[in-house]
Amino acid sequence: MAARNKAFTIIELIVVITIISIIALASSGIIILFMQNAIYLPSQVNVQQVADEAIDIIIEGDGNANGLRFALRVTELGGNRVNFISANGDAIRFEIVNGVIVRSINQAAEEVIPYHTTGDITISGKGGVLFRYFDANENSTTIPSAVRRIQVDLLAQSGAGNISNWEGSITLGSSIKLYNLNQNPVIVNLRATRILWFRLWLVSFWVNDPDGGEVTWSATVTDDPGGSSGLTNSSGSGEAGYFVFVLYMPSSGYNGAATITINLDDGDGGVISDSIDIDV
Repeated sequence: MAARNKAFTIIELIVVITIISIIALASSGIIILFMQNAIYLPSQVNVQQVADEAIDIIIEGDGNANGLRFALRVTELGGNRVNFISANGDAIRFEIVNGVIVRSINQAAEEVIPYHTTGDITISGKGGVLFRYFDANENSTTIPSAVRRIQVDLLAQSGAGNISNWEGSITLGSSIKLYNLNQNPVIVNLRATRILWFRLWLVSFWVNDPDGGEVTWSATVTDDPGGSSGLTNSSGSGEAGYFVFVLYMPSSGYNGAATITINLDDGDGGVISDSIDIDV
């Protein structure tokens, strides 16, 4: 018996062509997705690495300088710039310049951080602001000496950061409380005692500093026409926790009020003064 040859009908042929087309389209989509990821993922990894290292250097520092965690005091501030004195005495500035973060140590030449930031990666602050500052009560502040916490929000991206163009983008945030901030020295028990019936006063006080270290002091007189010329032992320095006495003899023939002012300077930005009035 002869075998019968079957031919595809028009409908069957259309179905086969449709299935082949679907498979081809799916395959091309997978290929495009694979190609996109092959280009996007390395770009995203590079952006992530730059952002991670930038945040780490700003907060913790590196082998060249300390970060914000070791700040003794903030000296200048801005939305995209912060200047501070670190615990080892270095003056450090972080700032966004032309789409990269730069650091200057003791006013030396600027260096890009991290050093391997490539030209196709730009860095900015979230909403255009990299640094936000808060005082001890968590209120926003623009006063350098009041800063107790700094919020860092960094946006890094390659190109325009558009994934459809196979570009990478990431936003990182970190907050640092400034525990190492320098505290002001303290004048304790400032007194003025007249020595018997003489026109001579003994001014005494203690010098203290919560941070320890050396504190310099000086004394001045106002109202007396002779100024500070009537003072004996009018300045000095020593390790915090020492006692000071100053002798004051008013100008000849002067009677009235005289004010003696004591000034302290701890050398780390802590400067205070206190006064006492004497009736000559």
